[in-house]
Amino acid sequence: MLRVITLNLNGIRSAVRKGLLPWLARRGAGVVCLQELKAQAAAIHQEPRFSDPAPLTIDYRWDGS
Repeated sequence: MLRVITLNLNGIRSAVRKGLLPWLARRGAGVVCLQELKAQAAAIHQEPRFSDPAPLTIDYRWDGS
């Protein structure tokens, strides 16, 4: 079964500081949709870092509206 997670973050940097990336890694989602990043596209281009390396394919779409 495909697991889809969608989150309204109200700020990605704050969410990452609060443990977003390890939380996502534990969920095993096939698709993750994030809204309300409150960051510019240039700040989002880095690959996420997890404490336990997981095979990830990262593909993102940016809509700055």
